Amino acid sequence: MRRRRKALYRPDSARRDCPHCGEAIAGYPRSTKDVASSGEAVAKLMRPLVRGLDHEEAFAVLVNPQLRVRRIVRISIGSLAGAFLNMRAPFVEAIRDPAHGVIFVHNHPSGDTTPSKEDRELTFKLAEMGRLLGIPLIDSVIVCDEGYFSFRDANILRG
Repeated sequence: MRRRRKALYRPDSARRDCPHCGEAIAGYPRSTKDVASSGEAVAKLMRPLVRGLDHEEAFAVLVNPQLRVRRIVRISIGSLAGAFLNMRAPFVEAIRDPAHGVIFVHNHPSGDTTPSKEDRELTFKLAEMGRLLGIPLIDSVIVCDEGYFSFRDANILRG
């Protein structure tokens, strides 16, 4: 039997602390009203999870049809230069949940939000997988301590 990944955030949970250090953090999601309707909203939601990290991490934000957050799941922990990602991970979690769509989020420890060639290729592959599975990739967002880049907001990805 496969173990289910531990959700970092569930809207109905009482957890209000940082999953990294256990300290309470202001602005951490607290209710089902958290909406991932834009890259800015996703960045605001995810920044407490990636602030100060010295390595890349990747997350799947699982949303319902109104783009309300159902669950946030860490799907990869990498190094300073990048994170290895099992391409199926975001969609396996979305099928188990079940979620309407997926928003792929990762950080750049360097602070540069410019997407690399690999970021673009990964986003297009995830979008294609989502189309095949019927679980759309709503957005792919790069979050840093001070900024963010959204493929959807930049009209590179249409969700």
